[in-house]
Amino acid sequence: DGVAHDAQLSLQLAMDEDLGSVRINRISGTLPADGLTVHWLRPVPPAVNSQGVLHIQDPGSLMIDIASGQQLPNASGAAPVKVESGSVRITGLDQPDQDARVDLHLSGPLPTVLGLLSSPSMNLLAHSKVPVRNADGVVDGTVSVGFPLVNPLRMDQLAVTTRTHLSGLHLPGVLAGQTLSQGDFDLTASDDGLTLQGRGMLGGV
Repeated sequence: DGVAHDAQLSLQLAMDEDLGSVRINRISGTLPADGLTVHWLRPVPPAVNSQGVLHIQDPGSLMIDIASGQQLPNASGAAPVKVESGSVRITGLDQPDQDARVDLHLSGPLPTVLGLLSSPSMNLLAHSKVPVRNADGVVDGTVSVGFPLVNPLRMDQLAVTTRTHLSGLHLPGVLAGQTLSQGDFDLTASDDGLTLQGRGMLGGV
């Protein structure tokens, strides 16, 4: 959803001699928009108040470049995170089945990002043995999601990866009941698992 303006479109058509059949040989165009609401993986909340440009690159694909916006949280009362940039690419428009890939660069409070990663649509934290759900801090990183545009969508059809940097990480009860604080970590998560690597204070050490 949003308000579009200043659309540009270029078409190259081919016709049979009797004009009975028309086909598109080439298509390109742009469609800037403001106030965008982008649902990228329902029921994950959408990105809102975004600015972006839809690019039509060929008859089989399109790209939405997101310049800015906010990613709404899963939990009520949680703070949104800032969408620094992002893209949504859809391919296979000239085929029976289509695929989508979403890449978002997010920055903001860690609890909101962890809430998104633990949503039923992505479920990345379901098997984590680290109590990350109670974590606090600031995150800056990317979330990438690839999936076929089918309904219903199965979990095994999702390819989700996140790579983020965590600063000011506070993680209660992470080891032998001790709290990790002043953490500066890199986090990588996918459907294969979750990895935290960095340094901080653990029980005063």
